[in-house]
Amino acid sequence: MVNFGDYDTLSVTVWLRRAASTTSDRSELLARLRELERDGVIQDLSVNNWSKQIECDPEYRVHGSNEEIRHRLAEFQDWADEEGHELEPAFRWCETTSLATDETKEVVTLPVTCIEVRGDGELLAVFPCTSDGNTNSVADCVTGLEKLAAHADDSVAEQAESTGRPPSGR
Repeated sequence: MVNFGDYDTLSVTVWLRRAASTTSDRSELLARLRELERDGVIQDLSVNNWSKQIECDPEYRVHGSNEEIRHRLAEFQDWADEEGHELEPAFRWCETTSLATDETKEVVTLPVTCIEVRGDGELLAVFPCTSDGNTNSVADCVTGLEKLAAHADDSVAEQAESTGRPPSGR
């Protein structure tokens, strides 16, 4: 797992499936991330929507955002290959055949929720992913960021104790 504390600037992008119903889990996740942004752990938080599936063929465009999503998927896959992770089963690549045209196309089924974390602009992690048979979930990502916040709070308190000055606000 990446040590998020090694970077000056952390950016988090949350990808949510459009058609998925809004749940309290989703609301809680966004509230936790917004709190981390307020606390200065995350410098840039953005929330984007994507559909349930996207065709891999760049010639097929239903929505203007499909090109950006295909670019992100390629970047996610490159990251996973380089870092020894798997995006499946959260991201599922498969072929589908049209009943009307008998044409076969490759599609990717996208997860209901995905988080990408960037440090100083570099892609550090994608959640969910799998490493050595273990799943790294979206919740694991948020917990890791919260631990970073708690560690920062401990460091500020330790510094205040050693200098005899009260901690300054972040």
